[in-house]
Amino acid sequence: MCTYTFKLDDKLVERVRPAFRDDYAINEWLQSQLETFVRQFAEKLAPKKNKSNPLNDKISELGNLKENWDGYGAVKIPAIVISNCKAFVSALTKYKLKINAHDFSPTPYGTIVVDVNTKKGVISFEIGTSQLGYFTEFEGGSNRHSDGINTDFKEVPQEVKNVLNV
Repeated sequence: MCTYTFKLDDKLVERVRPAFRDDYAINEWLQSQLETFVRQFAEKLAPKKNKSNPLNDKISELGNLKENWDGYGAVKIPAIVISNCKAFVSALTKYKLKINAHDFSPTPYGTIVVDVNTKKGVISFEIGTSQLGYFTEFEGGSNRHSDGINTDFKEVPQEVKNVLNV
């Protein structure tokens, strides 16, 4: 809370005096005007809040799971996995893949699985602390899998691009 002291110009006081009962009321009014101005100015300078992203909201929700969330000793999902998942999903959406919030699942090992529907079928990605695994369930066979690709999750690895045919 800030306190302001005003030294009122005599001409200003004479112009606004008829609307107020005394100099104290004028001072209070000016203070409220200044506080409103400062608040509005600060709001304009504040960083814009991102619109809610249902995919990031779902990923964050998985990050809120506690140890033993499944009742069988499941591991809490580490913050790095949450960050990796958000980055990878962002990279995937650049390829116009449709991903829904219900396509995310936690694993008891502290990873997140994302099932992505493509024209050929489903690709299941498992996102961990430093590696990305996947397997495909394509119609007509020719399925592929990888137990672990080292990646920074910011870009879709070339092996995955090959599977997606992008």
